[in-house]
Amino acid sequence: MNRHKPPWWSQRTAGCPIGAVVCVHPIDSEGREDLLLSRNSVAVVRPSAVEPKPGDEHQVEYCYGADTTTKNVHDRTVEPLLHKFVEGYNTTAIVFGSTGTGKTSLLEGRNGIAIDDDSTNTPGQEGLVQLISASLFDLLEEKQLSTGDKIAARRRSYQARSFEYFVDCTYVEVFNESCSDLLKPEGQPVSKLAVVEDPEGWHMAGLRSRLARNSAELAQIFEAGCQARDHGYMDLGSVHERTAAIFTIRLAQFNPAVDAEDEDAATRP
Repeated sequence: MNRHKPPWWSQRTAGCPIGAVVCVHPIDSEGREDLLLSRNSVAVVRPSAVEPKPGDEHQVEYCYGADTTTKNVHDRTVEPLLHKFVEGYNTTAIVFGSTGTGKTSLLEGRNGIAIDDDSTNTPGQEGLVQLISASLFDLLEEKQLSTGDKIAARRRSYQARSFEYFVDCTYVEVFNESCSDLLKPEGQPVSKLAVVEDPEGWHMAGLRSRLARNSAELAQIFEAGCQARDHGYMDLGSVHERTAAIFTIRLAQFNPAVDAEDEDAATRP
């Protein structure tokens, strides 16, 4: 009998594990009478209906109620993905919803991202990007210290190359099949990108990336990209006319072998 329980991320779709969670955005102090919520399901009660129809009941990995906090979402759903990201796995978090469902406040916090000491965001009001930025660099610093201690203890050498990492990011806006680079140099307009294919696959030619040395710089880069977005097109018109934004964090690591006879490992985005 196998005593080791498989990790949660391996218990879903084979090959590409995907999980869906629901965050209910509060409308008023009286709550949502059109929704029936439980830990792992959400059901929509249509107008004039007494109970939901079978097609309006949805099973999800977890359902966060209207009283939840962004930190709860981060700690339960997003932080496990960060652990896998630091281990070298590709991970993705998609925030999707109609206009007014709280996507911006979930990502940026109630008062936008804190980029300086004058920000009005207070503890408990941070957005997911702030929390992800802080957790990512905390995990990398913990890994750096842990790896250094293991090398010092096993190799008995303080001259071995230490664990190193580099974090950079890109930010793209997609509208009507047109891609725009949001990380433009200051004073320059947002540039359109050509989508091209080469032997390594599809990519956007000329896409800029920025290096982030700490969590504050990573949050600042995201905020700069948000300010560059064309807000005149955001969440207007039909579903097919809305813009989408893709913020990509890339991590390159050099992980030295603990034992001198083993090979060092390097992972790149």
